[in-house]
Amino acid sequence: MRNANVSLAANAGGWQNGWTIYPSATPANILENHGAAPRTVAISAATTSGGGNIIYQSSGRLDPTQTGTASFAITSSESTLAYRCVTTDLTGRPNTKATTPCP
Repeated sequence: MRNANVSLAANAGGWQNGWTIYPSATPANILENHGAAPRTVAISAATTSGGGNIIYQSSGRLDPTQTGTASFAITSSESTLAYRCVTTDLTGRPNTKATTPCP
């Protein structure tokens, strides 16, 4: 949409504290900032590359210099059944599964 690479990065303190989306070439130009998850929800990155950032190309696909896929484990302290694994393959498409552990 922007015809430029866009990065998704964890806020200071990790993914649990939210994430920021910005153009890769100009990190100071924040496009979106999502705040921390509720205290009953834990978010951890099982796998990310590129220094922990996820870089989407202008095509919508992940940057091929990143190795593997990005995946996040999301759990709730309110229920042991509320576990989700969100993975993003190189096409850039996220997939959600109720599986543990997160690959």
